Amino acid sequence: MIETQYNAKVRVLRSDNGGEYQSSDLQKYLEGHGIIHQTTCSNTPQQNGVTERKNRHLLKAVRASLIAAKTPISYWGEAITSAAYLINRVPSSSINFQTPLQALTNVVVALTIPNLPPRVFGCVAFVHLHKHQRTKLTSHALQCVFVGYALHKKGYRCYHPPTRQMYITMDVVFHEDSMYFSSESELQGEYHKEIQTLDYDYHISEEDESRQSELVN
Repeated sequence: MIETQYNAKVRVLRSDNGGEYQSSDLQKYLEGHGIIHQTTCSNTPQQNGVTERKNRHLLKAVRASLIAAKTPISYWGEAITSAAYLINRVPSSSINFQTPLQALTNVVVALTIPNLPPRVFGCVAFVHLHKHQRTKLTSHALQCVFVGYALHKKGYRCYHPPTRQMYITMDVVFHEDSMYFSSESELQGEYHKEIQTLDYDYHISEEDESRQSELVN
């Protein structure tokens, strides 16, 4: 992906000695692509300082997001993906006040790197339900919790804990001053144990799909 999307060549992979980096499949892949694999000495994280600092940066952002929104820890995966999305789009003094994506590509292409206005993680998000998703007498919107940004679509990720369904859409109204799992909310802790990343049901409206095709065309 780095080569095809950003025209950049990976020359060196530096890691610790974790088993996931020592598999024969990975070693064959690295050798086949001419990538040098460097490993740090045991108990010497400072030899891979950039990665360690970035991990710490991500964890601090995740901790702050979860605490501020009173979101259950089970949402840490969504929080870290959301944090990475934002960090990659915020200027950094260490790279001449460019964003990491700009430093990687020099030119940010809107179609390949979707940019959405940032929203408050864990806030209440009312997702619009289209005609095929509701009846004439039911609500036109569904109260969800905002958990991040879609990776391959230009849309927000909004999760509905009672039904364990993930909605990816642009048709959403955010209440950023109201947290879904706030201490005053009756929803606090009610369904959060049910969240499982691999079992999400995704709902993408026809309007959203047509917008995606319009963007590509």
